[in-house]
Formats: sequence, structure tokens, C-alpha cells
Amino acid sequence: MQHDEVIWQVIRHNHCSFMSKITTGNFCRNPYNVTGICNRSSCPLANSRYGTIRDHDGVFYLYMKTIERAHMPKKLWERVKLPRNYEKALEIIDKHMMYWPKFLVHKTKQRLTKMTQMRIRMRKLALKTRLALKYLAFGMMNAVFATRSTTSISIFTFTKPRVESCYLSH
Repeated sequence: MQHDEVIWQVIRHNHCSFMSKITTGNFCRNPYNVTGICNRSSCPLANSRYGTIRDHDGVFYLYMKTIERAHMPKKLWERVKLPRNYEKALEIIDKHMMYWPKFLVHKTKQRLTKMTQMRIRMRKLALKTRLALKYLAFGMMNAVFATRSTTSISIFTFTKPRVESCYLSH
């Protein structure tokens, strides 16, 4: 049987391998921690009912820990795949965590929001770098064409987001 308060007292006052103390506060490096802060309500080790969102290769999963699976460490965390649609993912979180503590449901939804925004930013950055490399490659092609030919060449503009075609006439 798992006693959450006893586990928290041992972790908090003796030693926790995930805790990192700095001048601004105590932080937790456990990948299942929903807030990143080391305290009683957000510690995945000291709570028998706990839930969080994790990312595996661009797919978000809702991880839920219940006390019924405490005797099976391999099956301790139940994993539910979340859809890419943000609203549907929120509905699934509401459905699976209906009778859970409100603090934990709220923090799980906040983590989903944060990770979704991070996914959008990463996609934008990847697109921006891909376009920059594309324009750079076209600019190098124009430089090669300009050195080989003395006729007029349509040069690509780097300020416009679309690329115009280039025709060479000999």
C-alpha cells in the first residue's frame, strides 16, 4: 500500500534525485512532473493519482497514474493518445480526468497548451529556415548564371515570400 504523505516526507527532507535546488527555488527534473516545481501537489512520486502530458516523436500522450496499478511498475502509467486537434485533446483530458483533483486537471491542460504552442513555434521556425535555405540556393544559382551569361537575367528577390521563375535566353 502506498502512503503519499510518508513518501513525500522522505523525498522532501532526505533526498530526491530529481530535485535541483537553486537560489530562486526548488525545481524537479522528473519527466512526468506537470509543473517543473518541486512541491507536494505536483510531485509524481508522492501522488498515487497523477496525470501529465508527454511528447513522443511529435505525438502527445496523456499519462495517468492510479493507485490500482501501484503493484505493477511496468503498467503504472496508463497512456492515452491525444489527437492533433487542440479542442478534441482538451475534451479527452476532461473525459479521462473527470473525477480527479481540479488542480491537476488544470495544470495538465496548461501543459497541453504550452506544448501545443511550442509545436507551432517549432513548425514556423522549421519553415522559415527551409525557405531561407531555398532562397539562398536560388541566389547561388543566380550568381552562377550571371557569371556564365552576358544576357539579361531575371534575378530572384529575397524580400518577397514567393519565388519567380528564371528564364535564360542565349
